[in-house]
Amino acid sequence: MSVLFASKKDTHVNFESLLEPIYKSLYNYIYSIVRNNWITEDVIQETIYISLKSFEYLRDITKFKSWIFTIGKNEAIKYIKRYKTEIYPSDTMIELFAVTIEEPIKVILKEEEKEEIINSINSLKEMYKDVIILRYYVELPLEDISILLNKNYNTIRTLHKRAKLILFQELKDKYWREDIFD
Repeated sequence: MSVLFASKKDTHVNFESLLEPIYKSLYNYIYSIVRNNWITEDVIQETIYISLKSFEYLRDITKFKSWIFTIGKNEAIKYIKRYKTEIYPSDTMIELFAVTIEEPIKVILKEEEKEEIINSINSLKEMYKDVIILRYYVELPLEDISILLNKNYNTIRTLHKRAKLILFQELKDKYWREDIFD
């Protein structure tokens, strides 16, 4: 699908109409990388500025989402490198691995588990970390992740499976409890 624009004004209208439905997902994705609302706002602003500036060079409008997510990811990584910020996964992703809290002592244990999970996710190779964050925090299906990361769908499936296995193997010795399954 190719679109020709009559003027810059038309470009802004079409850009906004494409950005609006995915803005929240883009925000969540960038937040999952930088883990700070203020930084996320800055990165979003820079992402929109760069993408708007180069929107006329986008050849295939159907790839807009993966294109702008890639710009956002690159800007977030630039920020992290510039300020040496560590990437932390969201509490939502951590909940996938944590147990239910019933007593105050379990609150302390849960915090330790969160820290261990964060360390485990941070220790993953970048390709695994990207897939885990996109899948469980941004809640993208594997098909969309393959488009976004510009990789074959089967490659993304394999990376997802391996990342889960690595995390499970790292965490099972510390947190495997028989009473969970009773």
